[in-house]
Amino acid sequence: MRNADSVAACRISLFGGFRIEEEAGGSVWLTGKRGPAILAYLARCPGMTSPRERLADLLWGDSDGEHSRNSLRQTLSVLRRDLSRAGADIIHSRKDLIGLRADAVRVDVEDFEAGLSARSASELETALALYTGPFLDGFYVGSNAFDDWAASERERLLSRALGSMEKLARLVDAEGGLAVADRILAMEPTREESYRLKMELLVACGQRDKALRTFESCRSVLKKEFGVDVSSETRALWQSLLSAAEFPSTLQSANGVPAGQRQGRPSISVADIVNLTGERGDDFFAKGLVHDITTALSEVADYVVLSALAPVEKNGEDPRSMGGLRARYTLNGSIQRSGDQLRVNIQLVDARWRSQCLGPEIRRLSGERA
Repeated sequence: MRNADSVAACRISLFGGFRIEEEAGGSVWLTGKRGPAILAYLARCPGMTSPRERLADLLWGDSDGEHSRNSLRQTLSVLRRDLSRAGADIIHSRKDLIGLRADAVRVDVEDFEAGLSARSASELETALALYTGPFLDGFYVGSNAFDDWAASERERLLSRALGSMEKLARLVDAEGGLAVADRILAMEPTREESYRLKMELLVACGQRDKALRTFESCRSVLKKEFGVDVSSETRALWQSLLSAAEFPSTLQSANGVPAGQRQGRPSISVADIVNLTGERGDDFFAKGLVHDITTALSEVADYVVLSALAPVEKNGEDPRSMGGLRARYTLNGSIQRSGDQLRVNIQLVDARWRSQCLGPEIRRLSGERA
């Protein structure tokens, strides 16, 4: 493994195609495609080393053993010559192994994957900036074994990039998160979980109508591309948004009886979870917790669930009132971080008697920050 302070003689870039540059920044010209393919494959091997037989099979698998080994020797000879002209002595060999000098090479994919473990938004943004395009985009050798390997890596790295972008969207503020969510969907228009993320962020920005339109876009794309409907999780989120939008105008009776009671079912309003720590990264955990609770309750037919209501005031204000809407029960709570632990306090209040039915219930969650 290269020391973090070492200076690489060459930089190999595998995102967005194949490029190799000298330390000073000039591009290194290589003959043909199989030489660059050898460098790309070695750059992704453990220890940047591979058996000769593996390289021969990877690039000349349709030839017999002797012919493939001769082709590998000739290609390595040309590759060494090209690198030597640029002053880049980065290939080493011993017995049946071929490798790159790890202390003399810096690879964008390696830096990218190492950076994805970052906890701060700025560090994660730095790592994601390295993803300038699909792995070896447009680089095809004509060998099924190599091209299949590259396609597998391309899909794996895209998945890691998209997942880390979703993580970043939850670490930054809601408006910044929306920009990230839009970038994700531009890269992968059929990624359903990213539509849900965008819906949540739009709600956090007070754009509920756009969140509902985002659901329709998701449903249309999935129907067109795969002939399927959205998942139950996406539908539950959509239904919770509809409930919050429709209840104020349609479910309050003239005599002030709670809407859920008029329908013969108790109603529960899920209020905001208050972030007592004040750290921005925990704001999205709190919003996600509200969403998860709302989704779980919405799947129970015994309740009418209202979400996105204002939190219950600590000064004793009536938790039933929100734009003329009354709910039988209000669920609210708070989160507070202490070191690597997170305290979650949930309360269920009976709005008729202002009595506490459940809570305070505190759970301790340990591990990395959400």
